[in-house]
Parts: sequence; C-alpha cells; structure tokens
Amino acid sequence: MPELNVIVRGKIAQGVKGQYAVCENSDYTVKFDFDDDWRSQKYKTARFIWNDKYEDVVFEGDECSLPIVSDTYCLKVGVFAGDLQTTTPAIIVMKKSILCGSATAEKPSEDVYSQIMALLNDLKELSDEELAAAIEKYLTEHPIGGGGASTAEDISYTLSEDVQTDFPDIVELESDTVKSGLDVAMYYAFAGMFAKYIQCDVPTATGTVTFDLQTVMDGWRPALEQAHEHDNKSILDLISAADGKLRYNAFDINYAPAQYTYSTAQVSATLADNAEYRMTGLQTLTVQYPENAKFECWMRLSFAESGDITVTLPAGTGYIGTAPDFKNGETWELSFKDKILAAQKVGDGA
Repeated sequence: MPELNVIVRGKIAQGVKGQYAVCENSDYTVKFDFDDDWRSQKYKTARFIWNDKYEDVVFEGDECSLPIVSDTYCLKVGVFAGDLQTTTPAIIVMKKSILCGSATAEKPSEDVYSQIMALLNDLKELSDEELAAAIEKYLTEHPIGGGGASTAEDISYTLSEDVQTDFPDIVELESDTVKSGLDVAMYYAFAGMFAKYIQCDVPTATGTVTFDLQTVMDGWRPALEQAHEHDNKSILDLISAADGKLRYNAFDINYAPAQYTYSTAQVSATLADNAEYRMTGLQTLTVQYPENAKFECWMRLSFAESGDITVTLPAGTGYIGTAPDFKNGETWELSFKDKILAAQKVGDGA
C-alpha cells in the first residue's frame, strides 16, 4: 500500500515534501512520525479536511488508512487525542483522478462509532458499563459528522437591549443574522468618516436647528480663505515681530518703558531694554548688562548724604564725555545704549 508520511514535532504536523496522493483511492496509508509528547496516547484520531468537510479516523499506533478523498487539490490532516492533545494541520497535495467531477456517487466512509467498536472489541478487561461510558465520552467530545462552514447569513444575531437602549435611533436589522449586524456596523463606521453625517441639534430663538459639520466647514472655508482680504492689507502686512517686540516696516514700535524703583543703600541690577530705574539713598551700585547687547535704558541715581559711594559698571563700558565721579548727596541721570553711557549730574551744565 502506498504511504503518505506526516512528521509531528512540538505539535506541528508537516507532510513530507514532494509526496502526493490521487483522489478516489482507498489503498493509501498515512504514517505518522510522532515525538515523545505522544508516547502516552494509545488511541488517536486523525482528522482529514477537504472541500469544507472532514472525516475522522480513529487509530492505534502510528498509522491509519486514508479515507476516500474526492475532487480536491489540497488535503489537510491533523491528529488529536485524550483530553486534549492536538496538532496543527499538515498539507498533503492531491491530484484529481478520472472520477473527480463525474456523476459517480462517493462511497460513504466508515462510521466513527464502528471504528471505535473495532478498536475496543478486543479489550476484554473492560466491563460493558465502562465500555459504554468510554464511547459516550468520546462521542461527546468529538461529535460525528462533517459540516461546512456557516456563513454570516446562517448565524442568528440580534441587537442587545443595551445597544437598543443607548442608541434608540439606530436602524433596524433587515434580518436577525450576523450579516445584517455587520452591515449596520459597517454603515455607521463609514458614515462617521463623512462630515455631512456628523450632526448636532442647536437650540435657537426660533426653535432647534440641526447642523452638520460639512455645512459648517462650507460656511467657514470662504471666510478663512479671505481673512486677509481687506482695504488696509498693505499696512497690516508691514507689521511683524522680532525678539518679542512688535515692529512696523522693520522698525521697533516703542512701548512705555518698564519702571524699577529702589530705596536701599546697596543695589545690584541687570539692566533691561526700554526700562527706567530710580534709586534713592544709594551707596553701592553694581550693574550688569543684559545678554542681548542691543538695549537702551535710563537711570536716576540719588546718593546717600554719607557713607562710601561705589558704582561698578561692567568691563567694556564706553562713555560719552568723561566717566562720572559720584559723590554723597548728588543726583545723577544716566542713559545707557548698547553699553555706551552718557551721564550728567543734575544741576550741572545748565
């Protein structure tokens, strides 16, 4: 008898490369090469699947007969046993015989129940009750019969009460089947992708009005596209910003200067652009320049009547005129621009 070999390793079943069987033949033997995982399984069942149907063959050892397979190019075979041990399906290439597709009736396969009886017939040590229980258990776990795959139109399905309660406006199913349920689900899934189906009700003075996102977008789009079309466009186009400052026609727009007031004897200050500083009772002043070399600020310093007077300016400070010489009781006005100092004692040079 011709043999078809199937190797089982780690529950993975694989047919030997290059082998094939011809349909409508009853003399094939399928020989399994099991690993140690199957050593404890005395009785096994081979399942053969083709053309949306299957046939189970119960066997002992490592080989069984191939049932008569018809009209297919592909046969799947796997093994299961016990409670529960299974393999993946191995693929066996089939070649159609001359009888495939003819009107000849297919020879019915041996009933699984008869196979079980044939295998267990010589187990004299089992009582009738034990034998009946074993057969009933097997048939419960492995129902007899084939059966093609059901389609979505064959399987019953109804919307749950929760869905109907939470979504009262959902369309009714055409029929209580999985297909109708899938059709409804796909409808709402696709509908949610289009702006015209995204709607809300808005109360108004004259009643409730329904708006959809597409209508809103159609109304806003022209306004957005024409947002910069107006009579003073040429003027607005000259407005810009740089370094946190508003500019017009590439020139800074002057803001009101920031005000800083000190009335302590010792002051340390980092100068800021566009700022005014007023200090009274001053004895010691330490000045730092901002990181940005371009800045402009003004200071009014009123020195204390007594005590040592010390004013420390950063290295690199330039002067317009001579460097100032600060003394007790004097008031000075200082103007800084980009590290250049112009200083004048109040009351002098009038």
